Amino acid sequence: MLLVDESAAVPENDWTLAHAEEWRMYARLTERERAVLQYVASGFTAPEIGKKLLISAKTVDTYKQRINQKLSLSHRSEYVTFALKLGLLA
Repeated sequence: MLLVDESAAVPENDWTLAHAEEWRMYARLTERERAVLQYVASGFTAPEIGKKLLISAKTVDTYKQRINQKLSLSHRSEYVTFALKLGLLA
């Protein structure tokens, strides 16, 4: 599974301190929004994410809209960049 620690606490080290604002933004997301963010950043489509999370593709799109609003992201590449900054992708 792709999910990281659900507490979304900001780790205390030099690398993550450089991305403290991103961690604060990430912490504002719900557990489900975090999962969708990670799956989108990993290259999964809405139907694929829906199957993994047992929700419809339309619901995935709704979560993506909420993520876009909360994080000011609009393209998959921005999801990838954001996730990489936080070390969410392996």
